[in-house]
Amino acid sequence: MQPVKILYVATELPPLLEFSSLAALGLDIIKSSVNKKYEVQIIMPKFGLINERKGCINAIKRLHGVDIYIENHKISLIGKSGQLKGVGVHVYFIDNELVFKDPVVFDEKEGDLFGDDNEERLAFISKSYVEIVSQFGWVPDIVHCLGWEWGLIPMYSRGGAPDVLSLLSATKFVYTFGSNYLKDTLSSSFPAKAAFRNTPPEMLQSLVEHPNYEGFAALAKMHADVVTYSAAEDTPLPMETLAKYGVRSIPSGENFITAYQGIYDKLLEDKENYVDDSGLFSFSLL
Repeated sequence: MQPVKILYVATELPPLLEFSSLAALGLDIIKSSVNKKYEVQIIMPKFGLINERKGCINAIKRLHGVDIYIENHKISLIGKSGQLKGVGVHVYFIDNELVFKDPVVFDEKEGDLFGDDNEERLAFISKSYVEIVSQFGWVPDIVHCLGWEWGLIPMYSRGGAPDVLSLLSATKFVYTFGSNYLKDTLSSSFPAKAAFRNTPPEMLQSLVEHPNYEGFAALAKMHADVVTYSAAEDTPLPMETLAKYGVRSIPSGENFITAYQGIYDKLLEDKENYVDDSGLFSFSLL
């Protein structure tokens, strides 16, 4: 039997970075997958707050010089790798010395939490995910997005990037956001920044209609297999909002890990007999 492969795309994970309860909860999910002998890889932005020495972070030469375009602005992706200490899992880092020059996650300016710099940073990390995955040579069974910031990932993987679409045609997607969800409003220019390769404009329409967390939830509902909300504290979102976007609330507690492993088991069961009709790839868990 081939081992199950899970790729976690995370904004924060201790001990590298922690600013909300989703960091520790995400780490618990990852540890559970490692304990089940799954093959696990992680992609994270190398925010300026992350200490390279503590993370044993080194550059990956084959990812140097990959250009990411945000509208007409070109940004070079600097790929790096390291380890998640205490877990022994490989981490691919998304970096650029200008994008992450300051010791912050997203710049908080009075009255302008999400200005141009932050929106560019958000689009950059999402598009960089595509470039890293396309060069992986490692096809995950499940991609689990941990953090509201990754709401573009399922859409890019299933409609905006043809090479990744063929590569991940059998991959299942889980999108999880927590209490640090986007409470501010994106600018009207963000959909243009988020457009990637052959992304049809209509695929970004939800961000035009709802330029906040609801837009990302709507994108996830359309392109992810499962959308969840997890936090250590009570849900700050109205239950009708969660229901509107098919969001399953999974609070921390004794059944937290069981709930996520149950989601994985169901997705893997659905995927088990998948046959890729492109002739490029075939997948089997048997």
